[in-house]
Amino acid sequence: MKKLVLTVFFVVICFNLLAQSRTIKVGLDNNYPPYEYVDKHGEIKGFNVHLLKEIEPYTPYKFEFYADSWANIVRRYNAGEIDILSGMFLSEERAKNNYFSIPHNLVSYVIFYQKDKPQIDISKLSDKKLLVQKDDIINMFMIENSYTNVIEVQDPEEAILRLRFNEYDGAVISLVAGNYFISKHQIDDIIFNPKELMKLSYCFASKYKNKDIIDEINEKFYFLITSGKYHKIQENWFSFNKKINSNIIGIILALIIISILFLIVWCCFAYKKVKNKTKELESEKKESNKLKSTLDKNIEIYEKLVTVLNEGIWEWDLITKLTNFSKTYCNMLGYKQNELSPTFQTWKDLLHPDDRQIVIKKIYDSLYSGEKTFEISFRLRKKDKSYIWVLSRGIVTKYNENNEPVYLIGIHSDISSQRKLEEQLYQTQKMDALGKLSGVIAHDFNNLITSILGNTDLAMNRSEDKREIMDRLTIIRDVCSKAKQLTKKMLMMSKRQENHPTKTDIVSSIEENISIIKRLLGEDIIIEYKTIKEHFEVYIDIELFEQAFLNICVNAKEAMLKGGKLTISIDKVFLDSAFITYHSNLSAGDYIQITFEDTGIGMNSNTQKRIFEPFFSTKQTSSGLGLTIVYNIISQANGEVSVYSEQGIGTVFKVYLPLYAQQEILSENSEFNTQSIQTSKDKFVVIIEDDSEILKMIQEVLEKEGFSVKSFLSGNAFLNYISANFIPISFMLIDIILPDIRGYRIKELLPEQYLDVAVIYMSGYPKDMILKEFNKIRYEHLILKPFSSSELLEKIKSIIHY
Repeated sequence: MKKLVLTVFFVVICFNLLAQSRTIKVGLDNNYPPYEYVDKHGEIKGFNVHLLKEIEPYTPYKFEFYADSWANIVRRYNAGEIDILSGMFLSEERAKNNYFSIPHNLVSYVIFYQKDKPQIDISKLSDKKLLVQKDDIINMFMIENSYTNVIEVQDPEEAILRLRFNEYDGAVISLVAGNYFISKHQIDDIIFNPKELMKLSYCFASKYKNKDIIDEINEKFYFLITSGKYHKIQENWFSFNKKINSNIIGIILALIIISILFLIVWCCFAYKKVKNKTKELESEKKESNKLKSTLDKNIEIYEKLVTVLNEGIWEWDLITKLTNFSKTYCNMLGYKQNELSPTFQTWKDLLHPDDRQIVIKKIYDSLYSGEKTFEISFRLRKKDKSYIWVLSRGIVTKYNENNEPVYLIGIHSDISSQRKLEEQLYQTQKMDALGKLSGVIAHDFNNLITSILGNTDLAMNRSEDKREIMDRLTIIRDVCSKAKQLTKKMLMMSKRQENHPTKTDIVSSIEENISIIKRLLGEDIIIEYKTIKEHFEVYIDIELFEQAFLNICVNAKEAMLKGGKLTISIDKVFLDSAFITYHSNLSAGDYIQITFEDTGIGMNSNTQKRIFEPFFSTKQTSSGLGLTIVYNIISQANGEVSVYSEQGIGTVFKVYLPLYAQQEILSENSEFNTQSIQTSKDKFVVIIEDDSEILKMIQEVLEKEGFSVKSFLSGNAFLNYISANFIPISFMLIDIILPDIRGYRIKELLPEQYLDVAVIYMSGYPKDMILKEFNKIRYEHLILKPFSSSELLEKIKSIIHY
C-alpha cells in the first residue's frame, strides 16, 4: 500500500514539473513567530513559510511572500491583492467566505500574567484589563462575549513586553507565540495559566475562487507527512515546546491517514467519470466563453446606450419595499448615488404633493388589473427643491404563486423640456381658440351693449312710470349678468388656469354654452341637444371644463368639413365593477355621462389609440394638444374620456364625471333664501374699498339685510381708527388691491383680539393671478368683481354661517 501511495505522488509531481509555473501571492503576519515573521535582516521566515517553500517544487506554483501587520494583510486579502493566507484560524463564521486547507497546526490561547500576581481565573475576566492582538480571532471572541476592558496591540511581542508594566492584568495570546517571545527577551517574571481559553485549527486559507490552490497544497502536504519532512520542519521551529508538538503531530497524522485512505478509494471510482466529464466541460467552456464574450459586449453597449439616452434605471421589490436607483437616476435629481435611501418611501417623498395620490393609485391599479407594464408622467423634487417632469415606464419581472406582481424594473426619462414646449403650444392653441371666439363674443357684446343703452334711455324717458323703470332695470341687470359670463370666458381663454374645483351644476353649465357653440361651429353644423330634467352636482373646475367642452366641439367641427350633425346628450348612469375593469381611472358608482356624437370622417384604430397623445394630430396646422388638454382636465376631476370611431361614419366621445352628491340641487334661477339671515341684525361688518360707488353699493346691500356697517376708503384709515376705537367686528370685506396697502396685510396688523375675525377678500383681477400672487388667501374666502347682491350674500353665508 505504501508503495502505491508513493507511486501516485511521484506521477503527480512529474506532471506538475512539466506545467507552467503560476505566481501565487501569499500574505502573512510580520511578527507572529515561530509561525511567520520578518527577522532583523528583513527576511520572511517561520514554520508556515518553511512548509510552503518545501511544497513549492512539487506544485505548478511559485509562491511570493508579503509580510505586514495582520490587519493590513487581511485588508489586502479581502481586496483581492493577496491570493492566500499562510495562516488563518478556522471557525464556522470564517468558513462561509473562505476555503480552508486541512490543519497544519493546532494553536492554544492562554492567559499570560506576572509571576508575583495571583493566577487569573478565566471564568472571571469581565473586570480584568487584558492585552489582545488587533483583528486576531481571540479579539473578536472577547468583543462578542462583552469583555469591555480589552486593549488592542499590534502583535504578541508587544503584548508580552507591555505586560511587564503593572497597569495590565494579563495578555490573551497564543501559547507558542507567548513562550517564543518570553524566550527571545529572556523574561522570567511572566507565566501563563495552563488552562486553555480557546484551541483552534491553524490552516492555509483562500477565497473560494482560489480553491484549486488550497487543494494542491493539501495534496502535497500529504507527501510531507508520509516522507517524514513535516516532523523535521516542526521540530526545527517548535523545539522549545515539545509537548505541543507531539499532540499536534498525533492529531494531524490521524487526519492525514484517514484522508489518504478516502482519497485512494475515491480516485478508483472517480477516475473514469472525471475523464468523461472533463471532455464535456471543455466543450461547455468553449461555448460559455463565446456566450460570455457576447454578453460582455451587450452589457457594454447597454451601459453606453443608457448613458447617452440619460435614462434613470430603477428597481422595486413590492414585498420588502426596497428600491434601487441607478447613478444616472440620482444625477437626474442632483444627488449622488449613495445620498438616496433605497426605499419606496424615498421615491414617494420625492413626488410632488399634487401628484402623489393619483400617481400611486394609477400604478397600483395598473399592476393589479393584470397589466404587465405601465407608463405614467409626474413631477419629482430635485435636491435643490425644484421639480422636473419625468416619464416613468415599468415592467413586472416576477410574480408570486398567486400571480401577483412582486418585482419591477423600469426607467425614468426627464421630459421637462417637452413639458415646457407643451406649455408654449398650449398657449398658442388658446390664442387660436380665442381668435375663433372673438367674432362670436364681439357680436354678443354689441347686442348686450345695445340692449343696455336702449333700456337705459327708455328708463330715463319714463321716469314717471316707476313700474316700467323697474322692468327696464331688471332687463339691464340680466344683460349685465350675461356680459359677466362672457368676460369670464374671455379671461379663461387669455391665460393658463390652475385647477380649483368646486361643486358645480354641470347640466346648467352645458346649457349656458350651447348658444355659443352654435355660433362658433357655424350654420353648416346642426347641433342637437338632449338632456335629463334633473340637475346634478359634480366636483370640477367649471372654467377648465368649459374649455374641454369647447375643444371637443371644435374637434368635431374639423371632422365635418362639408357640414354635418353634432349630437350632445347628458345622462345619469351607474358604472358597475364589470365596466370599471376596463376603465382603471374610475371607481364604481353614479356618474354623469356626456356624449358628443358627430357625423364626420371618423378615425381608424391606430389613430384612436393615439388620439390623446401630446403633439399627435392628423391635421398639419394643429398643435396636437386639444384632446390632450381635454384628457388632463377630465382626469383631474377623477373622470375619464373614451372614444369610439368608424371611418366614413363618425366619432363618439363620452365623458364620465362622478356625481358629488346623490341629491337635486337648486336651480340657478332660485331666489336667495333670506330666511337664514334673520339673526344678522347683531352682526357688525367692516368694509374697506377704495371705489366709493362700489363701497356705497355694498353698504346699502348689507344694511338692507340688517347688518351694522362701518366703511373705509383706505386701509390706513381703518387701521388708524381701530387703534383708537374698539369695534365688535363679526366679519370684514376687504379689497385686495388698495392704493395704500395690500388688503391681506390689514388683518396681520390688527390688534390681537381681532385675529379670529373672518375676512372676505374682493378683487376685479382673475382668480388665478390673485391666488398665485397672494398665496396666503384661500379660494373659499375670495369673491370676484363684478358680483351681484345675491352672490355677495351667498359668499358671506358660506364663510360666517349666519
